[in-house]
Amino acid sequence: MLLHHQCRPILAERERKDLLCHVRPEIGALQASFEPTEQVPEVTATMVVDSLIQKFPEKLVFPRKIRELTPGEKKYVQALNGQ
Repeated sequence: MLLHHQCRPILAERERKDLLCHVRPEIGALQASFEPTEQVPEVTATMVVDSLIQKFPEKLVFPRKIRELTPGEKKYVQALNGQ
């Protein structure tokens, strides 16, 4: 199983699914700075999750994007308002 897929259940268990979008960049950063030892030969999912939780201790809140109305939608709204 791929490393970023292994992080999903750990994040869900710790109720931090808001960090899912940061998993892949964090894996790359950890692998670049990681030096293997006999006890820990490679980057693990728990290392990635622990590092993310240290970086983002508070839950992240993503604001909803408000998109612009299309010209057709604007005409519809104007027709509804009687303009």
